[in-house]
Amino acid sequence: MLGRKKKPETVQTEPKAHESKTHDPLRRLGVLDDEDVQLMLQGSKMIKVRSQRWRKDRSLKLLEDCVTVWCESSKASRKSKKQQTCE
Repeated sequence: MLGRKKKPETVQTEPKAHESKTHDPLRRLGVLDDEDVQLMLQGSKMIKVRSQRWRKDRSLKLLEDCVTVWCESSKASRKSKKQQTCE
């Protein structure tokens, strides 16, 4: 075919000294040492409020991969709380 050249053979070399260290880019950048990231790894609780009756509790936590955010939520309203306590 036109324009097709043979690919050069790749030569395998020994791994360099700095490559034998951790391959985790977050550790290399020092992200895990940041105090804000440490707080996000511990997690926090938030309340989403749409009205006086409608509330939603949320727990947010940054997972160890520092990419994924874990979210647990529960919905509560004053009306449902009154029904639970009366029974």
